[in-house]
Amino acid sequence: MDTLDSAHMRVLNSSILLKMIWRDREISRADISQRTGMSRSTVSTIVADLIKRGLVTETGTGHSNGGRRPVILTFNEDAFSILGVDMGAERIAVAITNLRGQVRHWWQVEAAVLEEPEQSLKDLLALLELGKQRALLDQKPLIGMGVALPSPVSSDEESNPMNETMHPKWKGVALQKILREHTKLPVVFGRDANLGAVAEFWWCEAKKRENLAYIHPRMGLALGLMIEGRMHGGSHGFAGDLGPLPNAGTKALAWNEAYLQRKVDLDEDGLEQVSSYLANLTSHVMALLDLDAVVFDQAFRLGGDQLIPRVSALVDQRWRWPVRREARIEACALGDRQLAIGASTLILAKALDDFSFFPPSTNSSFEWTWSQGAVLTT
Repeated sequence: MDTLDSAHMRVLNSSILLKMIWRDREISRADISQRTGMSRSTVSTIVADLIKRGLVTETGTGHSNGGRRPVILTFNEDAFSILGVDMGAERIAVAITNLRGQVRHWWQVEAAVLEEPEQSLKDLLALLELGKQRALLDQKPLIGMGVALPSPVSSDEESNPMNETMHPKWKGVALQKILREHTKLPVVFGRDANLGAVAEFWWCEAKKRENLAYIHPRMGLALGLMIEGRMHGGSHGFAGDLGPLPNAGTKALAWNEAYLQRKVDLDEDGLEQVSSYLANLTSHVMALLDLDAVVFDQAFRLGGDQLIPRVSALVDQRWRWPVRREARIEACALGDRQLAIGASTLILAKALDDFSFFPPSTNSSFEWTWSQGAVLTT
């Protein structure tokens, strides 16, 4: 039992150090020891392991207040790769990101994901094969895959992560099993709007926003929510899934339907209806949750660059609380790559909490796998 406890503490401490070096980018062993309370020998042992895994490198020396100058440790964000998948209503996109959410490679194809599961899976597997080969050529091993789905996601690992009630054509499709067997990697599934919110929270470094909503126009509207820095999916994964637009106006409804076919032509009257509906929604969401920001998916640019400024102006007219001046209404920061980056971020977050996601040594076989391709949902 003592050995098991010791091993558990070693993994926990390693993950604490890894996350600290990732967050600070550059730090010394002495600073780590001072901030964590761990002994210098413990810190040195863990750092040696992180260097062996290729996650940390020594990059010069820092300032000294007396005595030997400390060696600076730097997180190696390009040591490994993550697959981020966006299975939208009308396309499939696959990104390879590094350990800082930066896209190194990108592929996408048009696909009727909700209507044609069999063909969509063929397209997805073909793109994943390209990703695996590219990571192999780059010599930056894959540690996992995140998948954004146009659906609330089941938390039951035995079920299809795609909601079969909402998308009956996916009934009986063993999506998680197929992807696990094909990639031999950890696989995480998430609802598209939620992953848009995750990407916005993680990678908009200039903005401290613990509470935000991400609005995505999928078969109506879906809200992804970050509450106090944590993704909020609700008890059954349906939080923020608004469905068809109620009382939105005929042209607003037509715009939302047209989004799925990428055929959007809003006249002035239609733009006014969509802006008014979204302003009402935004006002209510901000009042209910006291948010730092409401962020609109890239798809809302299809209504013209005027749409989001109009929504913001209408909210200003309808909601005059003092806090409104501090809450932002804006377009997503990462464009049409937002959801795929959010998907890869789920794997990164789990890996930073559990460094066993990374192979024991950078000299290990590229075909190393973790827990036989575990499947996770969120």
